[in-house]
Amino acid sequence: MCAIVLNWWKRRGLVNRVLTGYSFNMRTLNIAISDVEYHKFGITHDALNFSDLVDMVSNELMRQHLDSAVNAAETCGLSSLSMDDISREVQAARAHAKSHS
Repeated sequence: MCAIVLNWWKRRGLVNRVLTGYSFNMRTLNIAISDVEYHKFGITHDALNFSDLVDMVSNELMRQHLDSAVNAAETCGLSSLSMDDISREVQAARAHAKSHS
């Protein structure tokens, strides 16, 4: 289990900065969630390692933020823009910024 936690820290580039010289005492954390959340996150067993839990929660948060961005784009009328429209908008904004600098 300690190796799994270290791998999670290594993937995030934190091992050398945070964990050098520390020893690990592993703890068990019990979290109660509803059946809806259990199935929503695709949990298939009652024991998870910390990195899997973090990944599941991160993926759900990214999905929620993406949904929010899509809804904002639809509200502002930006969701129907083509790539050509977007390129023209970017070029116009750059030209405007350049002429006012």
